[in-house]
Amino acid sequence: MWKKSTKLLVALVIFGGSFISGTSSFAAEELAYVPKNPGNVYDDFSGNYGLLGVASKFHIFAKDKTILTAHVNGNVATKALEAYNNFGTDIVEGTLPFEVNYIQETNQLIASSEISDTSTRTDKFVVGSEIPVGEADGHPVVNGTRLDHLSVDDLYQEKEGNHYIDFEAEFARLGSVAEQLRQTSAIKNYTAADFPDRNKREIDLTDVKDKTNTVTINLDAAVLTQDTPLTIKNPNDVNLVFNVMHGSNDLAVQSQIHYNDRVNHETENFDDANVVWNFGTELAHLAVQAPFQGTVLAPNASITVTQNLDGSIIGKDVSIQASTNRWDPNPIALPKATEQTLEISGEKVWQDLDNKWDTRPESITVNLLQNGKVYDTQEVRANNDGKWLYHFSGAPKMDANGKAYSYTVDEGNVPEGYVKSVNGTTITNTYQNSTQTSISGKKVWQDFDNQLNTRPDAITIELLQNGEVYQTKQIQAGENGDWTFSFSGLPKYDASGEAYSYTVDEVDVPEGYVESVEGTTITNTYAKKPLKNIQGDVIWKDKNDEYDTRPDNVKVILFQNGKVFRAQEVDADLDSDWDFDFTDVPQFDADGKPYVYTVNEGNVPADYDSSVSGYTITNVLEETVMPEPDDQEDDLPDSRPDGSVDGTTDGDSNRQINENAEGRLVNGFSGYSNERSAVEKITAASPRVTTNSVAVSPQEKTKQLPKTGDADGKRSLLVGILLAGIGVFLERNGISSYSENRILIWKVEIGLLSGNKFG
Repeated sequence: MWKKSTKLLVALVIFGGSFISGTSSFAAEELAYVPKNPGNVYDDFSGNYGLLGVASKFHIFAKDKTILTAHVNGNVATKALEAYNNFGTDIVEGTLPFEVNYIQETNQLIASSEISDTSTRTDKFVVGSEIPVGEADGHPVVNGTRLDHLSVDDLYQEKEGNHYIDFEAEFARLGSVAEQLRQTSAIKNYTAADFPDRNKREIDLTDVKDKTNTVTINLDAAVLTQDTPLTIKNPNDVNLVFNVMHGSNDLAVQSQIHYNDRVNHETENFDDANVVWNFGTELAHLAVQAPFQGTVLAPNASITVTQNLDGSIIGKDVSIQASTNRWDPNPIALPKATEQTLEISGEKVWQDLDNKWDTRPESITVNLLQNGKVYDTQEVRANNDGKWLYHFSGAPKMDANGKAYSYTVDEGNVPEGYVKSVNGTTITNTYQNSTQTSISGKKVWQDFDNQLNTRPDAITIELLQNGEVYQTKQIQAGENGDWTFSFSGLPKYDASGEAYSYTVDEVDVPEGYVESVEGTTITNTYAKKPLKNIQGDVIWKDKNDEYDTRPDNVKVILFQNGKVFRAQEVDADLDSDWDFDFTDVPQFDADGKPYVYTVNEGNVPADYDSSVSGYTITNVLEETVMPEPDDQEDDLPDSRPDGSVDGTTDGDSNRQINENAEGRLVNGFSGYSNERSAVEKITAASPRVTTNSVAVSPQEKTKQLPKTGDADGKRSLLVGILLAGIGVFLERNGISSYSENRILIWKVEIGLLSGNKFG
C-alpha cells in the first residue's frame, strides 16, 4: 500500500511540475534514484552455451556500435546504441522467461523500446555508468527518454569500471572460436560450380544423423553472392556450421536462405536454430541483402542488414535497416574427433617490490593460445595465499586430422607500468616505475654584466643520474636575458624502487670563468678582474713659477664612487711635466657596474686656485699675488703696427716687427717678444723700465751697453721713466693706445741701446 501511494504521489508531483502527458522526453534529474547493480552477465547466464558463449543469448551482439532504423524483434548487447526504432523480443509463445538488454552508451532511444514484464517474462535493462538515468511516473528515464514498457525495477546501471559484459574479452574469444571452426575437418565442401542449375541450388544433409556432434561444411563465398535461393535440408536437426571461405575483405550476401522449409517469423522457440554462418576474422564488411536464416558470426566485420534475418548477429558494428527476429542458436562444439583434452596450469608472478606502489590490478586476463591464436581466456586473481594461479581444462589435444595442437599462454592486457615476460606457463610482470619527475634550474653569470663580452652564445648542461650522464641540453639566453633549463619526463625510481639522484653540471666551462654548482643553479664567475689605469696631469698657470710660488710636489687623490681609493705624490719630471698614473684599478664592482673614478688635489698650494676637468688638475696663481695688468693689454691685436721700425742711426740694421704664428708681435731681435711678463706688469704698475735682452748685430758688437751711473745711462733711465709716465698718462686719458705707446718706448729703447741720442 505504501509503495503504491508513493508512486501516486510521485506521479502527481511530476504531472504538476514539468511532465506533459503524451511526451516521452525527460530530464534524468527530474526524479533521481539509484538503479540496482547488474553484476556480471555470467551471473545471469551460468549454463553451457557452447563455443559462442553468452553471445548466443542476444539477438544483436556488437563490440562497438549498433544502429537500429527498423524494428528489431530481439534483445541487444552493444557498446553504443542509436535506436531510431524499437527493439525487444515479442511475447509469442510465452516460453522465454528472461530477457536482458545491455547498452554501455547511447544518444538515441525511443520510448517504446523493450517489452513489458508479464507473468511469463522478466526484463533486465542494463545501462553503462555514464548514462544519465532517472524515474518518471514509475518508469525509468534513460538519457532523457522515458521507457514506457519498463518499470523502475527493470533498470540496472553498472558501476564505473565494472562492465556487465567485457566486450574486449568476449570478442577475443569469439575470434578464436571463428578460427577454430575454420580449422576443423569439414564433412563437405561447396563451390559455385557445385550448383550448375542456379535456380535449384540445394544442400541436402539427410544422411547426417549424429545430433550430438557439430558438423562443419566449407562454403565458397561465391555461392552466397548469387541472387538465387539456397536451400538447406537438415531433417535430423544436426548442429551445422558453414565456414564461408572468401578471399576478399568485403562480401554481399544476395542468396535467400531456405532452411527446412522454415520461413522468417517472430518466435520464442529456438529449438530448431541449428545453423551458424562463420565468416571468420578476416572479413571487414558484410552486407546481408537477401532474406537470411541462421546465426551470423563475423567478429571483426561491420554488418549491414537490409533484408529480413532470423538468428543472432555477432559483429564489430551492426546496422539494422530491415526487420529482424531473434532466433538463438543451439550450443555448438568442436567435432568429437578433437575431444582428447589437455590440462594446462600456470602462475602469474609479480616483481614489483611486493606491490610497493599499489600498482597491481585486482585481476588479469590470461589467454590460452592454440597454434598462436586465442583459444580460451581466464580471469585470474590472487588466492588466499596471495598466489595468482590459473588452470585451463578441456583443451583439445589434436585437430580433426590428428595433428597435435601447440598451446602457449599470454597475458591479455599488461597492466600499465609493467613489462611482461613468459617462460613456459609462468607469466612474470616486472614493474618499471613510471612515476616521473622533472628538474629545472638556471645559469647565473657573474661577469660584470658581460661588459667585457666574454660570455659564449650558448652552453651545454648535462643531467647526471646517480652520477652518470643521462641527458644533455644546449641552452642560451631567453628573451628576458635569463639562462634557464629544464629536463622533464625523468624516471623517479629505479627497478629496486630507490629514487634516482639527479644533479646538473656544465660541459666545457668557458675560458676565464670558474664554475660553482648549488642545487640546480650553475654559477660562472669571471676569474680575471678587469683593471685599468687612470692617468692625468697637473697644470700650473703661474707665469712659469716666476714668483717662486710652486711647491716641490702635490698630492693627488683618486676617488672610487666618491670615496678615497688611493693617493699619489706628484712632482715635476725631467720634462717639467707634472703627470700622475694610478695603475691597475678595478673597472667594475661585484654587480658588474662600472666604478666612477674622479681625482682631486689633496692640499691646494697657498695662493693658488685649483680646478679639475676629467683627470686634469689646473692650479692658477691668484691675481692678488701679481699686480693688476694694464686694461689695454687685450687691445694689442687690434692696434699693433705692421711694418718696420728703424732703430739704428745708419739705416743698415733695420729690424722687422711682425706677428708670428702665435699671434704675438715679435721684432727682429732674437728672443724678444711683446708678451708682457710678470716683470713688465709690475713695471706698468710702478713706473719702472724693464730691460729686455736683445741680440746685437755684428756691426754693433764693439759697442758697449751704457753702464749704470754713466751719463748716457742716467739719461736713458730718465728718458725711459719719463716716456713710461707719459704713456700711462696718455692711455688713461684715452689719448693714445697701449700699443702706440709701446712702439714709442721701443723706439726710444732701441735708440738708447744703439747709442742714439733723443732729445
